[in-house]
Amino acid sequence: VLSSLSAPTLTATAKASELPSTSAAADVRAMQVHDCYLVVETPDGVHIIDQHALHERIMYEQLRERILNKTAEVQRLLVPIPVELTPREVAIALDNTELLAELGLLVQEFGGNTVALSGIPTLIRRADPADLLKSVIDKIDSQDEKITRRDLLDSLLHMMSCKAAIQAGPRLSPE
Repeated sequence: VLSSLSAPTLTATAKASELPSTSAAADVRAMQVHDCYLVVETPDGVHIIDQHALHERIMYEQLRERILNKTAEVQRLLVPIPVELTPREVAIALDNTELLAELGLLVQEFGGNTVALSGIPTLIRRADPADLLKSVIDKIDSQDEKITRRDLLDSLLHMMSCKAAIQAGPRLSPE
């Protein structure tokens, strides 16, 4: 019956607090529908969850906690990734190296319109590092100058989590 439902019908989501605790994870009965939604049986009934939104929220919470506690792990790259930017983007990146480092993005001047990305946050391994850096720079550039550093960090964490979260389409393993 579930396989015949169309995607627009399956748009309800459950809050993380509504899901069974990890200690009860062995008792959870769940299935993936249209490689996009999770249908989870709970004592209260059935919850339909958007897998991308769930993964994004989990990543956001983990990143936020680690960055606020200054315990975010950074994967230093053996060979830095050269990222070609506009002159304005290079200036923004170099002016915000401290903020980028807080997010786990280690950037150095490389010359011309290029910066070298020498480290990335370990939690964001699914995202393309160059694309992620460009998106973060665009987000910094588009923010109102009156925004607080904490609000900017929060906005950047949301964007980074979205880019790194699983997308619709891949089949999930039972883990």
